[in-house]
Amino acid sequence: MISSQSAIQRACINLGANIPEEMLEATETVMAAEYIPFFNTLHSDERTWRNTELTWRLELPDLRHSMPRGVSYPYVRKISMVLNPKTNLLFKLTSAWPTGVPAIKAMPTALEEEKQMIQAKERFTGLPDVLLPVDFETALKKIQEEAPAKPQSAKQLVAYHTIHTTVRYSDRPVWIIHTRGI
Repeated sequence: MISSQSAIQRACINLGANIPEEMLEATETVMAAEYIPFFNTLHSDERTWRNTELTWRLELPDLRHSMPRGVSYPYVRKISMVLNPKTNLLFKLTSAWPTGVPAIKAMPTALEEEKQMIQAKERFTGLPDVLLPVDFETALKKIQEEAPAKPQSAKQLVAYHTIHTTVRYSDRPVWIIHTRGI
């Protein structure tokens, strides 16, 4: 496993944001609770990694101070990121639900999300082993500029760094970003 400092540096690159490294806190964690459709959907599912496999969880206390290039998500503050233990790239990013905002229906479980995607003829077919040409900040800005709804009103972000396929296109590395609470 790489050092916590290397994990922080890799996360900053994947995010694309101008984040001072001292703003990120890295803690060692196990993969037991890191579920993602098509890879690890349940605690008993160890297709991609063992539950006991170690990786880094990185915490960014406030996204607002880190996205200076015109990206504005006023409700999104604390971000939790997990590195893929095999590639040391970000593979999952989740923001905390804001305090004082009424909760909405819970995010579907990874297994439910997988079933929904299969019905829509979509799949995750792999996890990238190289950086995407589009970093997370650029992907957020694209959503902000082109989404049909106002994604800036999102209360929570849940994102996967994955290889995605649909009936419209074959395997391609993407950021899948759910904007929740719009």
